Amino acid sequence: MKLYQLSLLICFILAADVSFAANIHRSCQAYYELQINSAVYPSPAPPPLGPENLTFQFGNFRAQGACGRSVPNRCRERARNAAHQCMRSHWANPAHSEGWVCTDSSINNYQISRPYLRGEIHDWICRTFRVRSMSVRVKAVTTGDTGCPYTAVLQENFSVTCE
Repeated sequence: MKLYQLSLLICFILAADVSFAANIHRSCQAYYELQINSAVYPSPAPPPLGPENLTFQFGNFRAQGACGRSVPNRCRERARNAAHQCMRSHWANPAHSEGWVCTDSSINNYQISRPYLRGEIHDWICRTFRVRSMSVRVKAVTTGDTGCPYTAVLQENFSVTCE
């Protein structure tokens, strides 16, 4: 009888250890942030969204990371890193490229389909603001629970000239 009880105890411990170490998933929200200095925005300017800069979110998506159940923040850090890698790669993609840069399976709902991100942002600014030219700060941003928040400047003065 004691051997049977010992066997059951070992099976229970192994089962508990496997479920404790099982993979879980956590995610972060990500987007590009476009900041336009309201002091240089041509008149008539739309109502300012802040005292110094007009700030817009562009290209929202979600990134997901996997890890062990005991370290959920590591999942979020992996998700954050995947999102920032995607955004850096897309920003660096050259003008006449045909390749797609955000193919990592951890990236979900990435809606910018054009391989040349700078062109996509340029066209959006020209359609939205109808200006001849302006300079924009472009940031890569992730938000969410612990492990997610991070902001990186992709370009300080992205020059946009509209036709």
